Amino acid sequence: MHKVLLVDDEELIRNAISRMIDWKALGCEVIATARNGSEAYQIYLDSYPEIIITDLMMPVMDGIEFMERIREKDQEVKVIVLSGYGEFEYAQKALRLGARDYILKPVSVEDMSALIQQCVREIEADKARKLFRGEGEDFFRMILLEMLNSPDDIDDILRRYPIGGVESGGASVISCDFGENQERRVAAAIKAFGRKNSFGIPFPPISAGSSIYAIFIAEDLDSYLKIKDELKDWEYASHIYHGGISQAFRYLLDQISIHKELAIITSDGKRHGFSNEAGYIKRISMLSDSFRELFGSSSRDKIMPDIYKAMAELHIDDAKAVLMRLLMSMDEIDIQEGMNVLQGASSSGEIFKYLQSMVSHRIPSSSQDDGLSYPVRRIKEYISQHYTDEWLSLKSIAKDVMYMDAAYLSKLFHKETGIKFSDYVNQIRVDKAKELMGLYHKSMIFEIAEEVGFGNNPRYFSQVFRKYTGISPSDYIKAAERGKTGNQGG
Repeated sequence: MHKVLLVDDEELIRNAISRMIDWKALGCEVIATARNGSEAYQIYLDSYPEIIITDLMMPVMDGIEFMERIREKDQEVKVIVLSGYGEFEYAQKALRLGARDYILKPVSVEDMSALIQQCVREIEADKARKLFRGEGEDFFRMILLEMLNSPDDIDDILRRYPIGGVESGGASVISCDFGENQERRVAAAIKAFGRKNSFGIPFPPISAGSSIYAIFIAEDLDSYLKIKDELKDWEYASHIYHGGISQAFRYLLDQISIHKELAIITSDGKRHGFSNEAGYIKRISMLSDSFRELFGSSSRDKIMPDIYKAMAELHIDDAKAVLMRLLMSMDEIDIQEGMNVLQGASSSGEIFKYLQSMVSHRIPSSSQDDGLSYPVRRIKEYISQHYTDEWLSLKSIAKDVMYMDAAYLSKLFHKETGIKFSDYVNQIRVDKAKELMGLYHKSMIFEIAEEVGFGNNPRYFSQVFRKYTGISPSDYIKAAERGKTGNQGG
């Protein structure tokens, strides 16, 4: 389910949107609501929603400032703006800050649902594009092997592996016969044909026997009809099949399943051959399941040697398939980091070491007296060393330090410490600010704010300081000054 954050200072509007939209049908859930940008920003730092619906005119921190702070850290989150009739100038500014769109109040359930649905499609398409970058042939190969070994589960497999963001629609499969030494030329012709007619080819062509097969995906009826019209007279096409996406894959499998050796032809003309033996996918599945069981296990030292032996016997392409399968099924492994490993690995041992490091990050250590798992201890250590960095966030720690999923780390941190990540960071910063105020009570508030990690934003620092101490920074400084004066007089 895609996470949604709803921000509006009017409780009536928050409740109406929360209750009137069929979020489950849209594949979403409202994880939290907030009354202003300040509250929403704290929720964002802890939960990392994928879609944010926010009002513009709010107290404490308005929607524009909220978006500015979000965009400093995140360019991908989808933001939908709620705008009043007299707020067109603000809405334009929100669009310049990367808002997906804006909706005028009063909000229409139909308009909001349609826009949410568009955002979900874009999010799924973004995920698919990340998976295709650099390792498209491995991705397609994994799908084909799963389908070849579980032909009755095609619909389920297609749901798990997003195809360019297209959830439904038409598709066409072409087969092109080729003679000796013509395979590469025919594959290039398929690519040129798709580019000329702006047809979507989400997967590279696949070679089986003396034929090459390609799938053209149509996102709408007009595209589908255009594909059918252009293909009917295309000189290279020996056979053509038109139908739905799952039907197109069934047709493709019927054509290639009789061949033991298959090959994927990438855009650079290279041939990536692989075996269609039934036992292949079972071995990959077994190793993938073994790694999955290790996440959360405390018997790492007993289980790891057996997995290492099995991985060492794999060909590099097979080891990559294990990692690809885990990337598809586990949120705990960062997709971009995993893709970098897939691109750079030259042996199955390198793949194993990466997966081993991911497991090590997840397994709690029994040698620590504090009872915290390694990831939580490491996060706390990192905060203590970098709390002065105004860009500090759990998302950046997850990506650059831990190489783990931010949402998972957020839940783990809260579970083990009893406090949210953002609250913990703010408490550390406020405590450090109090120390500075006691020592240097004549310092300006903006200087202290910058020193403890709030950047050039003393107003926000004051809001946080009051939340955790009950008084303003200026009152605390006055109290500290009186204390020092009293000590001197005594």
